[in-house]
Amino acid sequence: MMMSGNLDRKGHNGKSVGIVTTARVTHATPGAAYAKIPHREWETDADIVSPWFGSDRRNCDSSLKDIARQLVEDNHRIHVVMGGGRRSLMNNKTMDPVHNKPGKRIDGRDLIKTWESKQEEKGARYKYVWNREQMEEVDDNVDYLLGLFDYSHMAYDSDRYEKGTKSQPSLADMTAKAIKILRKNKKGFFLFVEGAAIDLGHHANLAHKALLEGIALDRAVKTATDLTQEADTLTMVTADHSHVFNIAGYPVRGHPIL
Repeated sequence: MMMSGNLDRKGHNGKSVGIVTTARVTHATPGAAYAKIPHREWETDADIVSPWFGSDRRNCDSSLKDIARQLVEDNHRIHVVMGGGRRSLMNNKTMDPVHNKPGKRIDGRDLIKTWESKQEEKGARYKYVWNREQMEEVDDNVDYLLGLFDYSHMAYDSDRYEKGTKSQPSLADMTAKAIKILRKNKKGFFLFVEGAAIDLGHHANLAHKALLEGIALDRAVKTATDLTQEADTLTMVTADHSHVFNIAGYPVRGHPIL
């Protein structure tokens, strides 16, 4: 039996719901908030039939939806979605607007257009954006916002400056925009914010970048605190899994660890 997710319950309570991440919006942690699927890697239909990730497909119903389809087709209560991962919603006949790469989907679906069509059917005010400048221009009175700022995961926060990729918003920027849209609901809102690149930096053994990503998350928390009222806001900061720093050997005090 599939269990109702946390976002399902928040939506049923009449609250507005948002997801903000620096990973692909279909990646493991954000995906777990809204999707029900046997394998975390099944972000697109191509992943389900992949020899790497699709070995369990034979035990699944043929109507199984990948994570991206579930996000767009089954989660109308999610008002704001921002992060990376355009490739998961684009088909392999469509080229990415920034990178010279096609989407990953092999079913021909353009889930970005599907998302837009669903908002039009509801008569909702909506906006799809794919860079920081577009996001900053979005009117806070929109009902729905979809922001996909990279082909895959978003850039490390430090790389947005070192490599000139300022067209991507920071985690704090996305958090601020999400809150300004969601807080219009008098019943309240639930906002999921993930600093995903902390984990990615550790996996890549990039200690300096991982630490800077922790600072980026701290800025996002401060932004959220500044835009909400302490008396009626519960803010939780936790890790779905976390890493430790190990200092090998016996370096002298003051030895640089980065």
